[in-house]
Amino acid sequence: KPLGLYINFWHPALKPAESRQYDMMMINDEPHEQHGTLKLAFEKDGQVAGARTELPFSIPAYGQLTFPIRMLAPSEPGQYVLRATAMYPGDVTVSRRKVEIR
Repeated sequence: KPLGLYINFWHPALKPAESRQYDMMMINDEPHEQHGTLKLAFEKDGQVAGARTELPFSIPAYGQLTFPIRMLAPSEPGQYVLRATAMYPGDVTVSRRKVEIR
């Protein structure tokens, strides 16, 4: 995809309700600016579970940016997916990480 999205996070487990900064790295391989909405959420069984963050983004042509997002982990133990979604005109890019809350 011409718009890359990467969650710079590799911890296999978090504590319940742990506050942490997640760095969302984006790169634009297009010759024009890209803009849209960046979402970050924990999901369990395909549904948003706990905190969710949404913010606008704008990346210059052939540019790269990192968006630091502070968010709480879910308070209930279990298996989750941390999903970042970049929605922009005509497309969507997704990055995921499996994480256990224990």
